[in-house]
Amino acid sequence: VQKSFASATEQLVGTLTLAEKATRIVGILADLNKGDVPTAGEAILATVRLASDDIPLPPAQYPCIRAFNASDGHAAGQSATPKADLIPVDIPVLGGARIDIDATTTISATGNADVTVSLAYE
Repeated sequence: VQKSFASATEQLVGTLTLAEKATRIVGILADLNKGDVPTAGEAILATVRLASDDIPLPPAQYPCIRAFNASDGHAAGQSATPKADLIPVDIPVLGGARIDIDATTTISATGNADVTVSLAYE
């Protein structure tokens, strides 16, 4: 799922429906991209949270794999291209469960922040 937003308030990025044969979530890939325009003075990072009305999920927040620095608004400490680093998790699920994915950024962005989240499950 993917969403672009500027506000630092929690946003629903989207909802994923797991396959009927799913038994557990084994990884989360969450990426933040600065979006429209890198802006000096805006250090920004983001976290994501999973929620569901279908199954209990642990109360946790997971970091996005990129952050952006305040000096010039570009990716901090890494390349501008996201790495495919899954955050390993072991969350039991029921097949067909709907998972809401929410994201929060540390500041409101002048240009939109783009948050993309994928789940790996088996």
